[in-house]
Amino acid sequence: MNIIKMSITRPTTVVVMFVILAFFGVYSLTQLNRELMPRMEFDVISVSTLYPGAGAGEVENSVTKKIEDAVSSIEGIEEITSTSIENFSLVTIRLKARSDLDKALQNAQRKVNAIRSDLPESVKEPSINDFSLSDIPIMTIGAVANMGETEFYDLIDHEIKPALERIPGVAQVTLIGGNEREIQVNINEERMAAYGLSILDISNILINSNLDFPTGKIKSDNKQTQIRLQGKYNSLADIENVILKYMPDGTAVKVKNVADVHNGSKEVETLSRINGIPSIGITVQRSTDANTVEISETTRGILDALESEYEASELHFTIAADNAEFTLEASNSVMIDLVIAIILVAFTMLLFLCSVRNSIIVSIAIPLSLVSTFIVMYLFGFSLNLMSLLAITLVVGILVDDAIVVIENIHRHMEMGKNRMQAAYDGLREIGGTIVSITLVLVVVFIPISLTQGIIANVFRQFAVTIAIAVLFSLLVSFTIVPLLYSRFGKINEFNREGFIGRGIQAFENWIERIAKWFSSLLAWSLSHKLITLAVTLVALTGSVSLIAFGFIGSNFAPMGDQGQFVMKLELPRDVTIEQSNQITYQAENILRSSPLVETVFTTVGAEENGQPQARLADLRVKMIPHNRRNISTSDFSREAKLFLQQHIPGAQIWVATTDIMGNIDEAPIQYYITGHHIDSVRTAANLLLYNIKSVKGIVDPKLSAEESSPEISIIPDREKMAALGIPFEMLGMALGNAF
Repeated sequence: MNIIKMSITRPTTVVVMFVILAFFGVYSLTQLNRELMPRMEFDVISVSTLYPGAGAGEVENSVTKKIEDAVSSIEGIEEITSTSIENFSLVTIRLKARSDLDKALQNAQRKVNAIRSDLPESVKEPSINDFSLSDIPIMTIGAVANMGETEFYDLIDHEIKPALERIPGVAQVTLIGGNEREIQVNINEERMAAYGLSILDISNILINSNLDFPTGKIKSDNKQTQIRLQGKYNSLADIENVILKYMPDGTAVKVKNVADVHNGSKEVETLSRINGIPSIGITVQRSTDANTVEISETTRGILDALESEYEASELHFTIAADNAEFTLEASNSVMIDLVIAIILVAFTMLLFLCSVRNSIIVSIAIPLSLVSTFIVMYLFGFSLNLMSLLAITLVVGILVDDAIVVIENIHRHMEMGKNRMQAAYDGLREIGGTIVSITLVLVVVFIPISLTQGIIANVFRQFAVTIAIAVLFSLLVSFTIVPLLYSRFGKINEFNREGFIGRGIQAFENWIERIAKWFSSLLAWSLSHKLITLAVTLVALTGSVSLIAFGFIGSNFAPMGDQGQFVMKLELPRDVTIEQSNQITYQAENILRSSPLVETVFTTVGAEENGQPQARLADLRVKMIPHNRRNISTSDFSREAKLFLQQHIPGAQIWVATTDIMGNIDEAPIQYYITGHHIDSVRTAANLLLYNIKSVKGIVDPKLSAEESSPEISIIPDREKMAALGIPFEMLGMALGNAF
C-alpha cells in the first residue's frame, strides 16, 4: 500500500501527476473527432464497369460473367452478387469475417486486369472499390445564381468545387444537374453527301486533329529545348477551318463547308432544384478519418465567403442536408446529460454522506477519471460519438462507487477517534483489496465485449474499452486523490441537525429508513411464501421472454431516430423522357412544399440507379422543421405524404426511404435472392414469392430488382449484302453510333 502512503505524505507528486493527466486529457478531448456513430468496416468489394450503349443481356454476357469468373478465386469470399443493367455492370464481393480487405482489393484488381483484354473494346476501365459509410455524402447543397446556365455551371465546376475540395478531410465533391458547356458540330447531311464524306470520316479527322505530340528536343553545348507539336483547338474558328479533304480541282473542303460549329450544352441527363428553383446540386463526401463537424463548419464558412464574393451574381447556397447538425445535436445532448449526471451524483452524495466536503471530494473524483480517459481514447483512435459518449454517461454511476466506498470507510475510522491522515491510510488499506476486486470485475466484464468481430466490432469496442479505461482511472483516483483530499479536508458532522439543511437531510434519512423497512418486510414475506414468490418470478420471466418471442419487441441493427429527413422516390414508366419526369416530379414537389412542416425540398430528376442516371427516376430529399416545432414524427409524416401523392399523381410508383440514426437511407432492410439456371423460371418463382410477400402484415412496397428492359429498336444486318459492299461490321456500328 505504498501508493496510499505516498498520496497522503507526498501530495505534490500526486497533484502534479493529475495536473499533467488533466492537461493532456483536455488536449485529447479537443483533438477527438465528433461523429454520429463509430466508423464501421464492411468487408465488401465492388467492381463497377461502364459499357455504353449495351443492353442488360449484353452487359451480363460480355462483362459481368467474365468479371465474376475472374474474381471468384479470391481467397476469403463468402458471396458474390452481380447486377447487369443497360450500360452498366456491378459485381459485389462480400468477404468472410476477419478477411484482409486490402489484400482482397489488390487481388481483385490483379484478376480484373488479367481479363481486361477479353472485355469489349468500348468497355470503360472497371472501377474497384471497397464500401465504407464515409462514401455517403455528409452534406447536400443547392446552388442558385442570376447568370447564364452554362456560365453558372462553369463557375460551380471551376471555382466553387475546387474551393470545397481543398477543405481538409473532404474526399470528393460531386455536382448534380446543371448545363455543361459543349462544342457542337451539326452536320448538314446533303452537303456532306455532295462532297463524298461520311460522318465517320469527319469524326475521325476532328479527333485526330485535336492532339498535342511531344516530338523531341534540340540540344546545344549550353542548353536544350523541348519541341512539342501543338494541335489542340483553341477556338471555334480552329474547328471550322479543319480541312476534311481536297476536291479534284484543288479546292479545300473545311468543316464549316459541311457543318455549323457553335457553343452549346450537353444533353441534360439530370435536373436539380432546391425549393422549386432550378439549381446545381453539390454533395460533399469526407475521408474515412475526417471530422464531420469540422468539415461542416469549414464548408459553411467558405460558402458564406463565396456568397459575398459573388454577391453581384446573386449566388446563394441552401444546405438541404447536413449530417453534422444531428451529430452536434446528439453529442451536445449527451454532454449535457453527463453534466447533469455529475451534479445529481454530487447531490445524492450530499444526502447520503451528510457532508458538503465529502460530496465535493466525490465530485472531483468523477471529472478526473473522465478527463484522463480521453487520453486513452485519443491514443486508440476513438471519436466522440453516441457509443463512446453513452459509455462515459453510463460509467458516471460506476466511477462514484470506488470513491463512495473509500470515503465511507475513512469516515468510519475518523469516528473511531483517529486523525484525518491516519483514518485515510487505515480506511483505504483495510478495503483496498475489495476496491481492486470490484474494479477488475467490471474490466473483465467489458473487455471481452471489445473483442467482438464483424461489422459492429468497432461500435462495441469503443463502448467497452471506454468503460474499462474509465473504471481503471477511477481506481487510481480512489487510491490517490480521495485519501489525499480526505486527509486534508475531511470532517465529521458538518451539518447542524437543527438547521434548515440539517432538518431536510434528517427527513430524507427517515424516508430512506421507511423504504428499508418496507423492503425488509417484503423480503420476510417472500421467504415465508416461497412457492408464491417462485411462481411470480417464473411468470415474470416467461412473460418477458415472450414479448421478444412473439414479436411484441422487435430488433434492428440501429434505431431509426428522428433526424427530420426522408427521401421520396418516384419511378415512372421506362420509356419516359427527362422532360416528362420533370413535369410529374414538379407536381410532387409543389405538394410537399405546400406543407408548413417542410423546410427544404431538394429535387433530383434523373436520379442514379447503380451509378447511372435514369430519366424515369426522381428523388425528393425532404428536410422537415425541427422536432420541437412539430407534433408528428418523420416516419408518420412521410407515410401520410406518400399516400397523398399516390392519390394525386397517378402512373407513378412512389417509395419512402427514411434516414436512420447512422445517416443511411433505409431502402430495403430485407432482401431475398432467387437463383436458377434459366431466367424465365427464376422470374416466375420471383413473381410467386412477391405475391405471397405482399400478404405479410407490415411489409410495404415489395418489388423485384430485375425489371423489364427498356423499349428498343433492333437493327438486324444483312451480312451477305454487307460483305458484297465491303462494309465491315465494326464500321457500320461506328457509323450508326455517330449518327444517333
